[in-house]
Amino acid sequence: MTSKGRNYLPAEQETLCRAWLQVSLDPIVGNDQKSSNFYDKVAEIFNKEHEYVRFLNSIHWRDTIQKQVSLFCGAYKKAVHNPPSGTNGIDHMR
Repeated sequence: MTSKGRNYLPAEQETLCRAWLQVSLDPIVGNDQKSSNFYDKVAEIFNKEHEYVRFLNSIHWRDTIQKQVSLFCGAYKKAVHNPPSGTNGIDHMR
């Protein structure tokens, strides 16, 4: 029997979202890949940036993250296409 790991910290959630986006937006593979390969890549990117290693089953929470990523992508697209006066690319993520 396994116990539930600790909750994700906000910085870990951000890293996980960035990794998820990076893998899903890969122009060579994109979304034309097996789920297991996709999450292996997400886990690899995530674990390179954090000391507390997360196992694949912990990172595989697509159903939970999908809605939030979709909302983020919509907000990001809006910010990029209608930027407030005086802003630049760095400001889009703020």
